[in-house]
Amino acid sequence: MSQTRYADAMVASRAARGVGPVRIRAELAAVQIDDAAIERALAETETDWKALAEAVRAKRFGVEQPEDFPAKAKQMRFLQRRGFDMDMLNAAFDD
Repeated sequence: MSQTRYADAMVASRAARGVGPVRIRAELAAVQIDDAAIERALAETETDWKALAEAVRAKRFGVEQPEDFPAKAKQMRFLQRRGFDMDMLNAAFDD
């Protein structure tokens, strides 16, 4: 399988499971996929990463926004481990 097809399939598969682009990029780099193929696959996906981050947060913690800072920090750490960057995190917590 070509690197391009593998990268496309991996991005689609991992995004469907609620994994963000930062983690997907790292996983593809770990199996020695070219940076160009990784960036192209991430750019060409139709995934709305901000909406995905919000959906993953809501699925794990419920639709209500956190009441206090420790709860918000816990949810942000969870999303960071899932591979979402700060722009996506901020979008997930907009009131």
